[in-house]
Formats: sequence, structure tokens, C-alpha cells
Amino acid sequence: MQRTYVMSNSVYRRILKLRNAERILCERCGKEIKPGQKVMAKLSRGKFKYYHKECYESLWLDL
Repeated sequence: MQRTYVMSNSVYRRILKLRNAERILCERCGKEIKPGQKVMAKLSRGKFKYYHKECYESLWLDL
């Protein structure tokens, strides 16, 4: 399951609280994901992984 959306302030705070973390990092580039950015959330092994939309799209090759 995957979902693309713009990270809102309320969702951002909820994820931080659930993960007990200070920030959310992109799984691809390692940079922080901030509210207002386009994000891809992908469910993997029962846990969501978050990517910048551009980073997620760069994982795939166009043939």
C-alpha cells in the first residue's frame, strides 16, 4: 500500500508523536521531510516508510 500526499502540520505532528521522534527522514536521501512537502508513504513490513515524492520516483527506471 502506498499513498501520495502533501504533508500537513497535523499529520507531521501525529507521525512524530507515534514514532517518538524529533524529525521524519526520507528513506532515500536521508534529508528531513517537512510540512508542506509532497510525500510518498509506503507500507513495508507493517511500518510506513516516508519518501520525498521526487526521491521515490527516482527509485524506478523509465524504459
